[in-house]
Amino acid sequence: MSELSRRNFIVGAGIAAAATAAGMVGCSAGGTAQGGAAKEVRNAEEVIAWEHEAEIVVCGFGGSGAITAIQASDNGASVLVLEKQPQDDGDKMNQTNSTRLCHATMMNFNSESEAVAYLTATSRGATPDDVIASWAKFAPHTGEFMQGLGADIFDAGETTEYPLDLFPEGANYNCFNFKGQGPELWQVLQDAADERDIEVLYETPAMELVTNNEGVVIGVKAKRGDSDVYVKATKAVVLATGGFEYDFDMLNQYVYAPTPRFYANPDNTGDGIRMAQAAGADLWHMGLIGGRVIPFFPDLGFGLQGGTPDPYLLVDHYGKRFMNENWKAHSAVLESVKFSTDLCDFPAIPAFSIFDQTAVDAGPVVTGGMMKVNAYEWSKDNSKEIAAGWILKGDTIEELAAKMNDDPEIKGHMDPAVLAQTLSDFNGYASVGEDPQFGRPAADMQPLSTPPYYALKMYPGGVNTFGGPRRNAKGQIVKPDGQPVGHLYGTGEMGSVQGFLYSGGGWNICEIVVSGQIAANNAVEEEPWESKEN
Repeated sequence: MSELSRRNFIVGAGIAAAATAAGMVGCSAGGTAQGGAAKEVRNAEEVIAWEHEAEIVVCGFGGSGAITAIQASDNGASVLVLEKQPQDDGDKMNQTNSTRLCHATMMNFNSESEAVAYLTATSRGATPDDVIASWAKFAPHTGEFMQGLGADIFDAGETTEYPLDLFPEGANYNCFNFKGQGPELWQVLQDAADERDIEVLYETPAMELVTNNEGVVIGVKAKRGDSDVYVKATKAVVLATGGFEYDFDMLNQYVYAPTPRFYANPDNTGDGIRMAQAAGADLWHMGLIGGRVIPFFPDLGFGLQGGTPDPYLLVDHYGKRFMNENWKAHSAVLESVKFSTDLCDFPAIPAFSIFDQTAVDAGPVVTGGMMKVNAYEWSKDNSKEIAAGWILKGDTIEELAAKMNDDPEIKGHMDPAVLAQTLSDFNGYASVGEDPQFGRPAADMQPLSTPPYYALKMYPGGVNTFGGPRRNAKGQIVKPDGQPVGHLYGTGEMGSVQGFLYSGGGWNICEIVVSGQIAANNAVEEEPWESKEN
């Protein structure tokens, strides 16, 4: 790739530096950013020392950022990527983007019309028809696109988690899987970027969008160490910074339920969302999250997958079951966030996974997530986590309930007699193979009858957030009046086009493949902003 030009650029009256910390990382999909409030530079003449220049500047080197950069490069544009996290160092995997952490299932739709029907059904009016139509043009070709990058994929069939008589659109696609899951998928994207000599500036988080006096985005202010770095984007900036899974203030403000937690990239802190807001962007789909219930460990600073070994049951913090534990893995979170007006409480936030010695003896009760990048090694017999108090243990179910009740989050609601009755009822259902409460399939039920008993605290969430800057059919980020923020695009889960229901595995990878192409194809067609000023 030719060396990017570096020079001083004089910008006429009133440059607006649309500010927000933008760190980069990104199964969802993106990378991450960092940020602050918008500021306006009022000097009559402002000198910016542009250190780097490219036609397309991508903020975030996760799945959607990588695909955007690859597609833009294939379309003939010069591309530069800003990435918050360090580069991998030998066997040390510093890149923990959510694409790398995922199971790497990808939807591939049967036809354009069936893709339209699917997203229309799952968005329930929250995504405009023209945006759906634009997305649907690419949705039947995700497998072909990834194979073109050298991916070794196999057909995994349908992954809908809903009965087809209730949700017939679940038959509108099949899924592809990557044999090595997220790590292999990420390696395909990394190799494709390397083959195209796409330059990635690691440990250089985007901090602010730089706009001219007309509000057109002309570049990015980034940070490298203690120094500011100005990067000029002659055609467009693409935000691919992932969701806000680890900005707990944003989660509290926008997500209906308290304390949602995730096993996504811990550097997904909503930075690109704030950057876009500072430039005037509208937001959409902010309350939508995908997942189930997961364990989250403050000592680690991130959530993990699993926590539901066989045999197990789920109870709320009143000791009662609240859902069919044979759950819909990508939308069961909706069952856990119900508010009880009788109790003035969210009974299942937090909830508990209850299991017995049989499950503990079978191996680690938690897997996946950040463990895929060796961020934590769970003990094979669960003893380390039991000793740390992450997993509670009781010789009887009543003793276990008393320990659960000591947790300040439970507020004294766990009645040992109620939990004991819940366990007795469940064991009876499992013994006869019929669950009259929630209809859990007989094949998925086994009695918990081998003490001691164990409990693992669980929170709603898991996969990712979907909200962020609203975008149009071209992938442009738009203002509340629907007009584009000049030369600014968005991809991936940061402002996903998904409007309501995450109906089954494969959506996130489908979206990064589709949204990355849409943004790149339209961004490279932008007329350079300098030519408009001259």
